[in-house]
Amino acid sequence: MRPPSWNRSTDSRRESTDRAQMGPIGLTLVFGFVLVGSILVIAFGLSALSGTEDTLNEDRAEKTLTQFDSKAALVALGNTDSQKVSFPSGSTEYEVREGDGWMKVTINNISNSKSGKTMVNQSMGSIVYETEGGEIAYQGGGVWRSTSNNTRMVSPPEFHFRNGTLTLPAVNVTGDDSLSNSATIRHEETIGNVSKLPGSEYSRNEFTNPLTNHEVKVIVQSDYYKGWGSYFEERTEGEVAYNHERKIANLTLKSPVGKRIVSNAIAATATGGNFDISGNGAKTDSYNSSQGPYSLTQGDNGNITIGGSFEASGGAQVDGNVKAGGDFSITGNTEVNGDVKTGGDFTCSSGSSRVYGDLVYAGTAATRKFCPDGSQETGSVEVEGESPINNLVESTVTEAETSNDNAGTPADGHAIDFTSNTATLTAGTYHVDRLEVDDGETLFLDTSGGTVTITVDEYALLDGDASIEILGDGRAEVYVRGEATVDGTNHFKLANQGSSTPAIKTPGPAENSSQFWVYGKDDLHVEIQGSGGGQSSRFVGVIYAPAGSSGTSTAYMSAGEVFGGVIVGDAEVDQGGNVHFDKILNDRRAVPKDTKVIKITYLHVSVNRIEVTSG
Repeated sequence: MRPPSWNRSTDSRRESTDRAQMGPIGLTLVFGFVLVGSILVIAFGLSALSGTEDTLNEDRAEKTLTQFDSKAALVALGNTDSQKVSFPSGSTEYEVREGDGWMKVTINNISNSKSGKTMVNQSMGSIVYETEGGEIAYQGGGVWRSTSNNTRMVSPPEFHFRNGTLTLPAVNVTGDDSLSNSATIRHEETIGNVSKLPGSEYSRNEFTNPLTNHEVKVIVQSDYYKGWGSYFEERTEGEVAYNHERKIANLTLKSPVGKRIVSNAIAATATGGNFDISGNGAKTDSYNSSQGPYSLTQGDNGNITIGGSFEASGGAQVDGNVKAGGDFSITGNTEVNGDVKTGGDFTCSSGSSRVYGDLVYAGTAATRKFCPDGSQETGSVEVEGESPINNLVESTVTEAETSNDNAGTPADGHAIDFTSNTATLTAGTYHVDRLEVDDGETLFLDTSGGTVTITVDEYALLDGDASIEILGDGRAEVYVRGEATVDGTNHFKLANQGSSTPAIKTPGPAENSSQFWVYGKDDLHVEIQGSGGGQSSRFVGVIYAPAGSSGTSTAYMSAGEVFGGVIVGDAEVDQGGNVHFDKILNDRRAVPKDTKVIKITYLHVSVNRIEVTSG
């Protein structure tokens, strides 16, 4: 039953009205959805179009600057006086930044104390197109694209390294601040373009091609330094270092070490290096292991070369020539059976001291009471030291740390494990923290299958009646990095040898020194110390740690014998110590032929200045 107030017609009209209102509302909603969708589509479309346009503009900028690069090279390298290049229509976005970044090229003769020479020190300048997140730029003859945290090379710079030759025409850009639709590139000047490096400032013209024992550095400061550094790493075998704070990439190239030989019983060639020999029985002489074992009748080539002063006393004997950069002094029944050349004063003042040879001195003859018998003259004497082999030692040890033949050998634990007081290493490369051979132990190095190389982080010690014995006809090498010392001083030491057993022994009756080599940096310290009861400590081999002109490497030999040669910065022989030079070393390379060095033999550098103007 319907309520009294119910009216069919009224209810029908209300339903009709509601239906009439729903139509416009629905239409409005649909239109709103369409409008919102259209706005979103347009917005996303505009964003996509904007992104696409940015990408196209950046690609266009890369191509434009690459084209600019090729034409600028023609002008910079002197193939033409000028070139024109077009920029995208209506473009005002290419900016010339004079003085933006710089390049420096230095060369240093690392075999003496001469300071390095700067070959190039020049701002580069750049032409830059700014992108949404970085820049695209022409600089140094190359094109670079940078973002907030990286740089990649688009086109390579004017830097060419091939087969040991570096050709570097450094490009300097100046010009209008901004460039319009076109630009003209003009050649201003070329400085250098040298095939023979200038060396007139130096007495011996060190800086000439080909380079020997030189270090070349190419230093680039740039917003695009990471790209430069990556390019150096890809195109050279040089050492690349970065200074991120200053935005610098630093490339170091080194010339080959050359065919070095050992030609002296002792060479102590640091500028401040000295040589002292004292005491009866202390002597230097020579022998030739290819002709048989050492005998007292063989030697007359126990030559000594000293960067600093030479002093002998107490009955010491030198059977060979002496060349000293500093003063020469002998006293107390001392004999030198050879010629003497000294860059300082000459003193021969007491007892029966004699020099049986010719004399050249640059200073004064303070007294020559008893010597020499030969001719006397004044003249300039200069001693050049061999350059250090720090890079060779460091790179050899570093490589062996991660790539070695330790596994399954007595060196497996990065220390030699002696069983029954012996251990044997065959051909290969081994890395140990320290090389220690204790009293009564023998380390056999079997070279019959090839070279045995031991690399050492800290030090090497043969203590008491300890020995290293070479087997086979090959070569054994020990590279000492020298991160720690045996006794607070020494990195290689034969300590308190007390028997006739050689501390280092080579096959056969002859003491073939060319089979055992100890390599060290220019701060290596060596001691060969006998027990004091005679010449009981016997080292057969070569100690090779050249100090150059300013290194601090030393060798101290007391109550022991060295058969071979010693190359350090400063040396001392006393208490019956002997050094017998092995003439076979004149035919042997001190540094292996296949030594891994960063090779640069020829350097051709120039500065090429171009100007870029609108129109």
